[in-house]
Amino acid sequence: VGFGRIGQEVTRRVQAVGMKTIWYDVFDTPHPDAPESEYKSLPDLLADSDYVSLHTNLDESSRHLIGAPELEQMKETAYLINTARGGLIDQAALVSALQQGQIAGAGLDVLDPEPPAADDPILSLPNALVLPHIGTATEETRRMMRELAVENLLAVLGGGRPPAPVNPEVLER
Repeated sequence: VGFGRIGQEVTRRVQAVGMKTIWYDVFDTPHPDAPESEYKSLPDLLADSDYVSLHTNLDESSRHLIGAPELEQMKETAYLINTARGGLIDQAALVSALQQGQIAGAGLDVLDPEPPAADDPILSLPNALVLPHIGTATEETRRMMRELAVENLLAVLGGGRPPAPVNPEVLER
């Protein structure tokens, strides 16, 4: 869910290990360089997928994009993965779905709120793998992030545009 730059990179990686991929995005036309993958509506994607991975931004239109109705559409054997933004998922609905075995499990690098309370039920569920938003916390990734930030800063201070991919709406501000 979300077929921008990150969603496409995830698609390339899972296709490399033989997974069939389908995608949904509010923009139903992929970038010309996007990997080959089938577009489906969100309800169809949820019903057909073994793994649902979220890669979309969080705004008022996407808050709780995945709630009780969407979780009900998923297979009992499906896993929900969120490394994007915690608010994309109605966390109370997810806890309920996991407790009831409505879906098989969840892998979460983001929660809503962050950090969670120590007694948040999501942290004690055996079918939820929760990380403290550290998916990019490798030495190599953090070094690359610093280098990109410096390149972008120098380009803007020099009157140019950042060379690294950024959201177009950020450039308009």
